[in-house]
Amino acid sequence: KDRLVSTSVAFNSSSKDNAYVGYMYGTTGSNSYEATHANTNNSTIKTYLDNWYKTNIVDKGYSEAVSDEIFCNDREIDQNAGSLNGYTGYTTLGYGSNKTVYAATARVGYNISNPIPKLTCTQKNDAFTVDDEEKGNGDLTYPVGLITADEIALAGGKSGTNNYNYYLYKGSYYWSLSPYGYYSNAIVFHVSTTGYFYDAGVSYPSGAAPVINLSADYAQNLVGAGTMNSPYKEPSPSEKTLAALGLTAKEGMPDFSTVATTDETADGLYAMEDDYGTSYYFRGAVENNYVYFAGYYWRIIRINGDGSLRIIYDGTTAHANGESNSDRIVGNSAFNSSNNDNAYVGYMYGTAGSSSYEATHANTNNSTIKTYIDNWYKTNIVDKGYSGAISDEIFCNDRSIDTSNGTGLGYGTNQTYYGAYNRLITNKSPQLTCTQKNDAFTVNDEEKGNGALTYPVGLITADEIALAGGKNGTSNTSYYLYKGSYYWSLSPYGYYSGAFVLGCYSAGYLNGYFVSNTDGAAPVINLSADYCGQFKGVGSTEDPYTAP
Repeated sequence: KDRLVSTSVAFNSSSKDNAYVGYMYGTTGSNSYEATHANTNNSTIKTYLDNWYKTNIVDKGYSEAVSDEIFCNDREIDQNAGSLNGYTGYTTLGYGSNKTVYAATARVGYNISNPIPKLTCTQKNDAFTVDDEEKGNGDLTYPVGLITADEIALAGGKSGTNNYNYYLYKGSYYWSLSPYGYYSNAIVFHVSTTGYFYDAGVSYPSGAAPVINLSADYAQNLVGAGTMNSPYKEPSPSEKTLAALGLTAKEGMPDFSTVATTDETADGLYAMEDDYGTSYYFRGAVENNYVYFAGYYWRIIRINGDGSLRIIYDGTTAHANGESNSDRIVGNSAFNSSNNDNAYVGYMYGTAGSSSYEATHANTNNSTIKTYIDNWYKTNIVDKGYSGAISDEIFCNDRSIDTSNGTGLGYGTNQTYYGAYNRLITNKSPQLTCTQKNDAFTVNDEEKGNGALTYPVGLITADEIALAGGKNGTSNTSYYLYKGSYYWSLSPYGYYSGAFVLGCYSAGYLNGYFVSNTDGAAPVINLSADYCGQFKGVGSTEDPYTAP
């Protein structure tokens, strides 16, 4: 029953006149066809559908997607009716209570062994539209109507013959827009509970299944396969970027207990939810995620849920997977100059020596790596005029506590393990959402982020490294994040005898290091969805994605 918006609505409240076969109708009791079928009054079903459309399409902001197309309430009279179903005395008058057969009955109704459905509307007065008065009548309030008997026949319905298998079978009665005739009542076609279509008196309570038309511009941007599990739908922001880059995601979820290899059946683009929606991340030895921006080469980590593109610095030239080269990082820096407090796992941090988690992890002081990255960004992005291409997205310095290990305190020199340790070292279950707003570093976005950044630049997370193919303690020199040298991630590991942060080791695996070590910096930025929509290229070393 949820396949209908109502299971009990009349086509018209009365059936005692030819007028009531109309989606709109004229004067009952008239002695002329023209007055009877003038589009003066709304039918019961039209009022119902208009109200539904207003609530579910207009009020929800979907009107722009809908096109003003003809809904044919075909009231043309069958001039050769003669007799129907054994009854005699039919006229060609079409008004009052004169017995009348309408054209759809002759085409696809009872006693027709060879139905001849059509999709044209013979009479302009019956061609219901909102504004299009060139081909239609311009009498509708909203561009919504019902299916026609001809469309039911074309889809596989046949008058008087059950059909449970075609897509228009709903298990309930529901109205069409096509008049059948007038015998002792005004009669309109509807689909039955067993899938065939036949006549019903217009005052009979039947179902309503609205019909609308999506515009060509809207329809051509739909994504999906048109199946039950992958219906055609409006693309999400990330799907729009996916399409703009000419990329296709794979089904399923990789096994994160193993490293990504050069196996083409496993490498590619996969989906996972982030803080903005569905994200698409690259995994393995991919060769189609190169971007050339601001005079440097970058590799795409993922398409964010809002359609922006997260990219990691990869050098002044394009480097093949497995290539070790020092220019794939921008330099070396400590994560923090000191490692003797839990505070120093922070991209920004609070008060060292504090006796509370909150004071320890307040975003008061810049880390050493943040200062280093900010200076690089100012010189290479801001001062060179590239800021307009950058989107303000979350960089997650996840300081949530792993309560299954250590003290669970997260301050001072208490032994502590953070969220990434539990996810990636213990359970092999990376994520792209940031649990705590305090750790969700942004510049201006304080709705989802903390608004604590100076510039929209950060580092890759350990989760992103794991999604790409890195695994704790297992070498991987083939995937695209291998650079041949250790570089920092943004993800705290823990505190035991010192503050540790995870990074990508020189052999390509995840590993934790004291924050006071001097290791590589590979900036991560996010290109806006609008900027990415201008990209040319195919994402290869020879033809990277580049804005014109």
